[in-house]
Amino acid sequence: MRDSETGEASLRRVAIAGLPDETYIMEDAAVEQLFFGRELAGAEFARVCLEASTGFCRLLAPRLDVPDISELLILNGGRHYGLASAYATVFGRPLAVNELKATRHQDPAAYLATWARVKREYSLD
Repeated sequence: MRDSETGEASLRRVAIAGLPDETYIMEDAAVEQLFFGRELAGAEFARVCLEASTGFCRLLAPRLDVPDISELLILNGGRHYGLASAYATVFGRPLAVNELKATRHQDPAAYLATWARVKREYSLD
């Protein structure tokens, strides 16, 4: 769980076969809510995601407070966690975001056929 003395998020080193030696688990109330709070939805889900991401940035501040850092946002699911907003809150400057997206289009002439084309977008902000 959280650090019992401060109530803040903490890291616990774990040794699991097949994972790198430097593997840690972040223990934090917001992270636990994301894992176990099946009732989370909408604005409350977004608030807890931002809280978890902010705790992550604070906990790893010495490693994250560097000039050449960016977020790799794969598809749109990662947007919910608000990592760029959390980073800006903790460090007072924006976090560059690199996005990898895929959009599928169905060919209207092949209504019953499979998906016809895939459009890929790459953005290096």
